[in-house]
Amino acid sequence: MESMQPPTGSRAAAKAETRAALIDAALAEFSERGFDAPSLDAICARAGFTRGAFYVHFKTREDLIVAVVETVLGALLDAVIGTDAGDGNLAQTIDLYVNLSAQGRERLDETGAGTQDWVAQVPLHQLVAASERAPALQDRLRQILVDALDRLGDVVDREGQRGAVREDVAARDLSGLLVLLALGLRVAADLRLPVEVEPLRAAVKRLLAR
Repeated sequence: MESMQPPTGSRAAAKAETRAALIDAALAEFSERGFDAPSLDAICARAGFTRGAFYVHFKTREDLIVAVVETVLGALLDAVIGTDAGDGNLAQTIDLYVNLSAQGRERLDETGAGTQDWVAQVPLHQLVAASERAPALQDRLRQILVDALDRLGDVVDREGQRGAVREDVAARDLSGLLVLLALGLRVAADLRLPVEVEPLRAAVKRLLAR
């Protein structure tokens, strides 16, 4: 008798869709209410699934938070730095990050901002506080930042080989400076500091040029 079960590929696709829906729902809840307020029931209800479906994909609420952060920050890094060693250049990377930060800052004043703007909507201090309570999240954040350092270091190395950036500072040091500047810009946006992003962008490029 022919089996009525869906093909393995279909089951895998449905499972992936359920996981993505739970992550999207959590992302929306965290954007609107912060990390602590949303309950698992609220997240599951928003996604249209039960707690049983949740536990198929995540062992704990902490695991879900880690997945959300991985999804959002991973996409941000891919957008800004690129996914391939030959993607983009340093000037383009700086421009992309500053543009995304400026757009995010403007959207903080808009109502009904989409979940794609989660990085702008959730203050950095909330993410740091959540990571202090959740060792797995802290470890994953650290890994993401180390990945950013490594990927930026590759970009700086490539730019150095073609004579586009100064040679008297190590690539790793330059990439560290850029990551710290990026974090500082995020804090400035959270605090509503009167930072002019265009002069800042130009200053960074002048400092890195030969």
